[in-house]
Amino acid sequence: MCKDSTLIQIQDMLVGVIEKGTAKVVKSDYFPIAGKTGTAQIASGGGYSDYYVSFCGYFPADDPTYTCFVGIRKPRGVPSGGGQAGMVFKNIAEQTYVKRTQLAPEQARIDSTLQKMPAIKSGSWGNSQAVLSMLNFKSSVSDSASDWVKVKYDSVAYHPQALAINKNSVPSVLGMGAKDAVYLLEKSGLRVNLTGSGKVVSQSFTPESKLIRGTTISITLR
Repeated sequence: MCKDSTLIQIQDMLVGVIEKGTAKVVKSDYFPIAGKTGTAQIASGGGYSDYYVSFCGYFPADDPTYTCFVGIRKPRGVPSGGGQAGMVFKNIAEQTYVKRTQLAPEQARIDSTLQKMPAIKSGSWGNSQAVLSMLNFKSSVSDSASDWVKVKYDSVAYHPQALAINKNSVPSVLGMGAKDAVYLLEKSGLRVNLTGSGKVVSQSFTPESKLIRGTTISITLR
């Protein structure tokens, strides 16, 4: 259709539309995009009414793989091929591109909004400590003879805090996983009705209230 040199010039111009032209909002942080905006009035009854905006492009611009056209008839607000149709194109392009992208773990960006150290559920300190040791996470020694603890992290190490366990009182299983919660309650002589998954957020008998063996306690996990 044209000389190679002409094609290169056209490709450069289409990249320029996004890099420094009328569609800068379409520029992606992940890969280059090439394309062109379009804004036209709609002919109606011998005159014009409303607008039709569009964006046509391809990506990645340095290794063309996908082509996409987006057209919006009667857009809301100020008509803009780049700001309206172009933004739809950008969203489609980035979601399409990520499906074919494979990153090694070391290439993945760290999300600074997330807590970097995992939270540890309340429960058996022996089991938790074994996992922490395998992961080379620092932890302190429990100062209680009881193995049942809740665990806090202070940016340096994990610290166990002993849970009050009285053979005549209902134990608190708040914050525990299903396995530890059911074990501790049944060991105390209670029957357990369990709902949900995750960690215990509520229990029907108040912690440390009088224990009546053989009764049924309901716990909710989330």
